[in-house]
Amino acid sequence: ITLKSGMLEKKIKVRQSGGANSYVVRFEVGDMSTVTLRIPMAFASHSLNEATGKIPTFRGGKCTAKVWWYETAASKPVTFATRVNLPYIEVDATPAGSKIGGNAVIALIDGDGIGMVGGIDPAKVVWTFHVWAMERTDDIDTFYHNPNREYMLRTVLGKHKDNNGMFYQWGRKDPFPQYTTQASPRFVRAEPVSSVCTESYVVEHPTVFFTGGTSWLNVPVLGGRWKEGVKVAHADPCPTGWRVPSDGEKNRWDRIGLQPGSLNSSDGSYNSTSYGFWLASRDGESTYPYWIESGFDVNKLVTNSSANGYSVRCIKDIKLVN
Repeated sequence: ITLKSGMLEKKIKVRQSGGANSYVVRFEVGDMSTVTLRIPMAFASHSLNEATGKIPTFRGGKCTAKVWWYETAASKPVTFATRVNLPYIEVDATPAGSKIGGNAVIALIDGDGIGMVGGIDPAKVVWTFHVWAMERTDDIDTFYHNPNREYMLRTVLGKHKDNNGMFYQWGRKDPFPQYTTQASPRFVRAEPVSSVCTESYVVEHPTVFFTGGTSWLNVPVLGGRWKEGVKVAHADPCPTGWRVPSDGEKNRWDRIGLQPGSLNSSDGSYNSTSYGFWLASRDGESTYPYWIESGFDVNKLVTNSSANGYSVRCIKDIKLVN
């Protein structure tokens, strides 16, 4: 990563070991102490380069991290605070209520983040990360597996006791809450797809649910955006050690429980009657992605627009044995 200040330039060496787009913070039952999460900045630099071909160069020799949006369980039981402590972004998650659960998107900002208009300057966003907080009694601690011992999370990404989890447009790492106006402090909103929706624009606008087409880009969304097999993808939304199931793995579970609801590709509104979760595969390189629909066995496979918002339920990245 290179920090610039006028004619001065300082290169900071950081290792690209580990890192993900999504992180889980788990609190012990009854423990109200703060948990600190460390996110390697090198992952942001590497992923931005994979997505856009760019390398971040921080203006004025400064960078910062901010809570870009958050949602929590009843009575706001989790608060999030951020700072940059090179070579990491550090996130403090603090429980403050009887129910513990919440989600936040943490943004790495180019510059000091001062002088924002209306509190928003999306052009400064370099990369974002999803932080998912919960008690250890929540569902992520237990896994559903088939007789072949392949494991998947019992619940979908972002779920806690007071929500239905997060929703994703196929091939994006950015989570969206059930309602596109509920999150704070920066509103998550819907915006029609247009010619400006390049890879760079989408990265810089992680709170925008792009609507009105079969793609959330100004071109068709191609495959390879989520990890399949051993290939690491820059936009994979799962935590470290997990990934989105592929089409070839659709027959490994007899039947799975799906969280209700989805977000409509037409306007980003919540649809309580349409269920499903995404698979990492597509029906051809530039056609619709696969998803598993509510009410059907996992053998029932259909295609759908990548601009719809559905749940993601991760599979263990390595097969476990007895």
